[in-house]
Amino acid sequence: MPGDDERDKMLERLAAGDPAAAQELFERFSRRLVRLARSRLSERLRAKVDPEDLVQSAFRSFIKRQSLRRFDFANWEDVWSLLVVFTLRKLTRQVDIYKSASRSLDREHPLDGDLDSYRAIARDPQPEEAAILADLVEQVSLKLDTQERNVFLLKLEGRTNLEIATTVGVGERTIYRILDTLRDRLASLMDEDPA
Repeated sequence: MPGDDERDKMLERLAAGDPAAAQELFERFSRRLVRLARSRLSERLRAKVDPEDLVQSAFRSFIKRQSLRRFDFANWEDVWSLLVVFTLRKLTRQVDIYKSASRSLDREHPLDGDLDSYRAIARDPQPEEAAILADLVEQVSLKLDTQERNVFLLKLEGRTNLEIATTVGVGERTIYRILDTLRDRLASLMDEDPA
């Protein structure tokens, strides 16, 4: 590694905001830090947490604090040690997030069965299916008054009931009543004999 004088100059440039100094430091330590982070992550966590992202985040934090001239390093090992601390702290925070009850990896279950069955559910509609849906939407829309039509179309856009109520200018309970009426009309339309 370069000597103390070169280290001091690089860290001074880094504190001054020189992106070339940040790049040099990153190139010097990043591969080792990524290997370290990867070695501390289980296989399941590696699917959620990217070691390279952790290292980049650690470098951002290090550079930010170095710009405030918070550190005084005696040698390159001190720089390495502090980067290790930053990386491991970032890693620990990510592990804690994925061990919390709401994101626990233990709550996740692998997909069972044939992936084609899941693709069938997730696929986009075929042109014929899209045309049928468009006809159905038009049929339903023609039987609605202006307010009902607005609610119907906004719901099709994926808006929440509160968003629809705000847009249409009515209370949220009114939206629930209109949607109940629309469900009934749609059900009766689906029950009608096409002949």
